[in-house]
Amino acid sequence: MNDPCRPGPLALGARSAPLVNGVVAVVARITVIALVAVIGTSCGEEPIDGPPTLRPGRDICIECGMSVVDERCAAAVLVERPGERLHHLFDDTGCLLDYLAEGHDDHDDHVGHSAHDERVLRRFVRDYESRAWVEAEGAHYLVTEEIRTPMHSGLVAFETEAAVIAAQRDHGGDLRSWPEIEALRRAWRENRRTGATSSTPKEEPR
Repeated sequence: MNDPCRPGPLALGARSAPLVNGVVAVVARITVIALVAVIGTSCGEEPIDGPPTLRPGRDICIECGMSVVDERCAAAVLVERPGERLHHLFDDTGCLLDYLAEGHDDHDDHVGHSAHDERVLRRFVRDYESRAWVEAEGAHYLVTEEIRTPMHSGLVAFETEAAVIAAQRDHGGDLRSWPEIEALRRAWRENRRTGATSSTPKEEPR
């Protein structure tokens, strides 16, 4: 005889249905999150962070529009725009310095370049001897008229102090740091504006 106070199978199923549905929903949600993570990992790409791959004779200097031919004197920046990162190449360290001095809010006047809200993340120069990329701020520089650079800046970079001192013995010139060549190039731009000189000065005007 059935006990009228004891819940039947239908009553038990009705009570457990919300619990079962809740478990199914949680499992489904976890599965979707896992799939999204897998897809994101497999399809996503790591953002560019290091120096570019140089293509001498094919890359164009964004500042002066000349081909980057002498890789010993090349330079580059890694920039970030909304939604992307990319490199700009330069055929001469002087061009890199000029580009950095102009700011990066509006470069419509640059060759092949129309970027707004552009932020420079890293700066690179080439070691004149090894032709390896070096962080511009940490490089050692020789300012000399004995080495002909593509745009006649007379600025050449070296990764180590020993290398730049050796180059100075061979070519003369002055040893400079990154802040010093920034100041020298700034003085050069001012002198050029007034017609005082045509190459990067070794000393800032007094």
